[in-house]
Amino acid sequence: EAQKIETKENEAQSEAQKIETKENEAQNEAQKIEPKENEAQSEAQKIEPKENEAQNEAQKIETKENEAQNEAQKIELIIIKLIKQQPKITRREMAEQIGISKTTVERILRKSIRVEHIGSSKSGYWRVIK
Repeated sequence: EAQKIETKENEAQSEAQKIETKENEAQNEAQKIEPKENEAQSEAQKIEPKENEAQNEAQKIETKENEAQNEAQKIELIIIKLIKQQPKITRREMAEQIGISKTTVERILRKSIRVEHIGSSKSGYWRVIK
């Protein structure tokens, strides 16, 4: 009977040693992973400022696009005013009076849904659509 108990104790001790070995192995694996986690965190910290910088650049671009759009809308209103005053005005005359290039006037007129040209380029006229 004592021998059975001793055998059971030995088996339990052997199992405890196996568990301890497994725990040690798990700790070793965790220690291997930890530097990699730190490295990944470090890389993430390097990327974060670049992401913020990219967001700031995107916001700057969006602001410039909005400013350009606002400027185009202002010019379109000036063009409409000129057309109302003189429906036979040429693109070149509009450009000269506003102080911008003829190409800019043409681009704004092409995009405009409030202005249309009726007739030929020589004898035609501009009409403001309400």
